[in-house]
Amino acid sequence: MEAIHAAIPHREPFLFLDRIVERSEMAIEAEWDVRADAPFLEGHYPGQPLVPGVLLCESVFQAGAILCATSEPKEDGVPVLTKITEARFKHMVHPGET
Repeated sequence: MEAIHAAIPHREPFLFLDRIVERSEMAIEAEWDVRADAPFLEGHYPGQPLVPGVLLCESVFQAGAILCATSEPKEDGVPVLTKITEARFKHMVHPGET
């Protein structure tokens, strides 16, 4: 978690990464353990909790921000996503999944 905190400004409750599994110069693999007590699951959807797609996207973008922040050459500032084109989800993500 220290490496994540050192690389990006995101913190709980808006940090959607738990660990960096693997990283190379051009790629990163990270994981997020979806806790059953996550506040957003309370209303999305009651009785059948489902992680909102926008938060799945945010998790991916946070991993990308870490990749950018730890790559050379470094640029000043905070990476900010401005557009998503043709996002697709292969399956639903529920509490307890990684």
